[in-house]
Amino acid sequence: MENAKIYPALCAIQKEIGAIGKDKKNQQQGFMFRGVDQVMNVLHPLLSEFGVFIVPEVVESHREERQTKAGGILIYTIHKIKFHFTAMDGSEVCASVVGEEI
Repeated sequence: MENAKIYPALCAIQKEIGAIGKDKKNQQQGFMFRGVDQVMNVLHPLLSEFGVFIVPEVVESHREERQTKAGGILIYTIHKIKFHFTAMDGSEVCASVVGEEI
């Protein structure tokens, strides 16, 4: 399908969004991050305004147990996710990312 409306819609969203700062702090490792809820709270009204919805697709998922420094068990997960950004006319563009979680 021709990407009729998705590209202009994503450009308009990007123009409106601005930077989402890393203002949350991981207490255990001390690094700064931006959370998924924080990003979605900014994106949701813009996605609605410009008629775009996102459908995530889990492409790969890998889990393993690791031992912590204290001798405990930690479940470590890696996901490859493909995000389908779709406009109301059915045009879409996809982007894949790899993420880790503990």
